Order: sequence, then C-alpha cells, then structure tokens
Amino acid sequence: MKKNNYILLLLVYSLFSCGEKEELPKGVLSETAMVNLMVDMEIAQATLKFEHASEGINPNYTKAYMQVCQSNNITLEQFNINLDYYCSEPIKMRQVYDEVIVRLSEKQGELNEDYIKQSKTIQ
Repeated sequence: MKKNNYILLLLVYSLFSCGEKEELPKGVLSETAMVNLMVDMEIAQATLKFEHASEGINPNYTKAYMQVCQSNNITLEQFNINLDYYCSEPIKMRQVYDEVIVRLSEKQGELNEDYIKQSKTIQ
C-alpha cells in the first residue's frame, strides 16, 4: 500500500512539474537576462559612488545606466518596463535579487583574489 502511495505522489508531482513554463509578457527579459542586467547596473552604480565619493560630487547615474542598457541591447525605457514587471512579481524579483547578490559576491571574491595576488607580487 505504501508503495502505491509513493508512486501516486511521484506521478502527481511529475504532472505538475512538467507543466508549461510561464510565458513572459512581450519585451520582458528572462530572469537570467534580468540578473545579468541588474548585476551590471549595481556595478555601474557602485563604481560611480566610489569614483565620486572623495570629490563630494553627486554622480549622474542616468548616463551610466544608459551605457549599461546599451551593452545589454536594451533601452533605458525597456529596463524600466522590465523593472516594473519584476517588481510586480515579488517572488520572481526575490529570485532575481538573490542571484544578483550571489553573482556580485562572486565578483567581489575574484577582485579580492586579484588584489591579494597583486600585493604579493609587489612585495
């Protein structure tokens, strides 16, 4: 009897997990593409903050954001549409930001490793 329950549970699970993937609205980036874009945006923002912090200048993010959008083959308007969409889908947005944090942490680790290697070669 237990074996039949496990088989039934497995069958039900497989039916629900094999369903069609949700279609995104036209013009909305996949989660992976949105993660890539958001990583680039966060790096651009951090770079501007770092560069202008010592000068006491309030950086103009619009130009940097437009450059990031260009490198990702979208417009700033398309970025805002995508951001609005993902913000209206809190679970998806959480998944996007979770992955953004992971990717930024990995990049930070790589930079730290490079810094350590460079400082060892200088000594």
